[in-house]
Amino acid sequence: MYSKITTDLSSASSPWTNCRQGDRSKTLCVQTTNIKECESALAALYAEAFQGPPWFEEWSLQNAAATLQDYARRNSVFIISLDDTGTPLGMGIAYAQENARGAKQWYVAELCTSINARNRGVCSDILQALVQAGAESGCMCATSRTRTDNTPMIKIFERMGFVETHRDQAETGGKLSERVWFSRSFMV
Repeated sequence: MYSKITTDLSSASSPWTNCRQGDRSKTLCVQTTNIKECESALAALYAEAFQGPPWFEEWSLQNAAATLQDYARRNSVFIISLDDTGTPLGMGIAYAQENARGAKQWYVAELCTSINARNRGVCSDILQALVQAGAESGCMCATSRTRTDNTPMIKIFERMGFVETHRDQAETGGKLSERVWFSRSFMV
């Protein structure tokens, strides 16, 4: 189990900004670019999520923390779903980047939930908040990817209006996997 995030979300000095209430999970989704105060809790969540089914990747707390620090250095947006005690249930990470044509796109780099929080709408709430943040950032579209055998995540992407663009292979967490890529336009 990992520690609770005890930052006072109502404090003016809180690292959390643009707090949003999740639609389905009934948990608070908070948005931040500053993870210093909650890094250990998020690293534990990240390691737990990806060490377990269906990924079974190899993640130490130190490697997970280093990965999260890399995202923070990119000015990534972290959307974190918390229960009413401050325990993180899930998180998503996204950032703006240029695609091959030079257009600004929103890359949803990570989505993960605690094993105990799965199938409760947490991931959908996080992805919805990430999509909203991307649309507000002026990006043309959002892109993301997941493993081809991650049927629940594929269904979430499809439900949220993402369409499959291509497939490839990549090594993550010490494992080679087949991935499917998705995109969603922000243009009406």
